[in-house]
Amino acid sequence: MTEYTRLGSALVLATTLLWGGVACQKGESAKKVPQTISGTVTVAPELAKDVTPTYILFVVVRAADAPPFGPPMAAKRMTNLTFPVHYSVSQADVFLEGVTLGGKVNVFAKLDKDGNAGPPEPGDMEGEHKGNPVNVGQSGVDIVIDKIH
Repeated sequence: MTEYTRLGSALVLATTLLWGGVACQKGESAKKVPQTISGTVTVAPELAKDVTPTYILFVVVRAADAPPFGPPMAAKRMTNLTFPVHYSVSQADVFLEGVTLGGKVNVFAKLDKDGNAGPPEPGDMEGEHKGNPVNVGQSGVDIVIDKIH
């Protein structure tokens, strides 16, 4: 074996150990990182003129297999809006005890005139992520509000 072959073998071994160690560290720390869903909410141009500063934005997360009624898995309420709005939903936004933000979910947004989180009323606007369902942990879950009630 030449000097170059031994050096090459040593570099391959060192690289393998280094990257293997980094992968283990990433895997261990990934378990500790809270799961989130994030993206940007925009308003369709034809509806933007109707949005006032008094609107409240709700970003709602439902389990992919859940019915479209009843309490969602998580929701984030946002005020003082300037669009586009960046959002991030995490375990802190889950409001039912014992529910964990995880798995496949559908993500929706609602602009509410009176701030009530209930069913849509006249003048409320909605939209959903066109790629629903998504996995919790995903970013770039963008929503266009494009429907008015």
